[in-house]
Amino acid sequence: MRSAGLFIIIALIGAGLAVWNAERFVGAQARIRTKDLSFLPAPVVAKLLSFGHGNTVAKLRWIDSFAYFQYQLDRQDDHVAGGGTGFKRLYETLIALDPAFVPFYQHAALNTGGVLKEYDVALSFLMRGIAALPENRELWRSAAAELKMHFQWEERMPALMDGFLAAWEAAEPTPEGKRMVWDWKRSMAQRTFHGLEQVPYWHEQLLRSKPGSASGDYIEAVLREQLAAFGLQELERLHDDWLVAHGALPLRAASLAVLYRTAPLATIAAARAAAPPRPVGLADLLAPALLARRYPGGLPPLGPVLRDDQGRSQLKSDPFGLPWVLVDGRIVSGGLERRAYDRRLTSANFTLLGAAQARGRWPARLDEVAGFGIDLPAPPADGRLVLDGQTLRMEWDPPPSAPWPLR
Repeated sequence: MRSAGLFIIIALIGAGLAVWNAERFVGAQARIRTKDLSFLPAPVVAKLLSFGHGNTVAKLRWIDSFAYFQYQLDRQDDHVAGGGTGFKRLYETLIALDPAFVPFYQHAALNTGGVLKEYDVALSFLMRGIAALPENRELWRSAAAELKMHFQWEERMPALMDGFLAAWEAAEPTPEGKRMVWDWKRSMAQRTFHGLEQVPYWHEQLLRSKPGSASGDYIEAVLREQLAAFGLQELERLHDDWLVAHGALPLRAASLAVLYRTAPLATIAAARAAAPPRPVGLADLLAPALLARRYPGGLPPLGPVLRDDQGRSQLKSDPFGLPWVLVDGRIVSGGLERRAYDRRLTSANFTLLGAAQARGRWPARLDEVAGFGIDLPAPPADGRLVLDGQTLRMEWDPPPSAPWPLR
């Protein structure tokens, strides 16, 4: 009986405490907790106050700082009492307490860059993270994205961006990580570079790779692509020079600018009125006067033209061992055309995989592929499209010339 009475008393006290605790919420509106950071100590003081437990103190202070994030979403003013800025002071303190915790650098960049739009501060935190943890891929990737998106290094300072990517690749400990950086460098070269700026880097990587390995084949293909792109650019310039020399107007804006600076207006008007001449073949572009004007210092060693033992100019094959072709006024590299078609096949195979999973079956023959929603142009004449099991691939004819030796 006494225990029952005690139980009733405890229940009444608990109910009273619950009512008293809930009373302040009656009529109150829910709001997200916010908090200022003016009280936060400097990094040196914080390390002294942690008494050797920097990791634990840093995590607890970081969790408590989430209220400051919400405070900044509303306020958008990072200045705190005593001078300085809250996020910068916060993450300088957290990093000093635990410099090996990657989320500190990532959240510092997110809050200073994403919330306050202070991209220079965000980049500085990422660079500090890379210096402390050079093998962390996420920090390198975030810093590269900052340099591209907010500082436009690919467009404004491509050489520096290329050097940054090279440093990233050197810090990557795994072949998969290096391959990811190589993909970025290759894409950047296609967007930005117009010459042979990356060739020394790729050649150095090629010499480090094992012949016949997956990474070696990848590097070799990228190197041939860049050499072919340079050769294509040089032949297009020679083609424009030929058009200008024969009173025609080239299509490219850069060549038009040269023409308008050098040709009389009467010549330009006559060229517009007349039927435009065209070179019969690429051999017409190797006229000594055109080559001397384009290359007063001599032919570029990695260009598409060479001189034989008798001093005559000859057109090389492209770096893949395939011929350059002039088609309706457009110069084509057979190797680049093959590479472009192979890339389209890679995309088509992903589409085919999704379509086969949706239908619950794979096409049994090549002529059934179109019914799976795969739209591919007709393959070039020197290749045959085949369905190899569940994969579309091309069977290419051997190149008529030996590919350029790269090793």
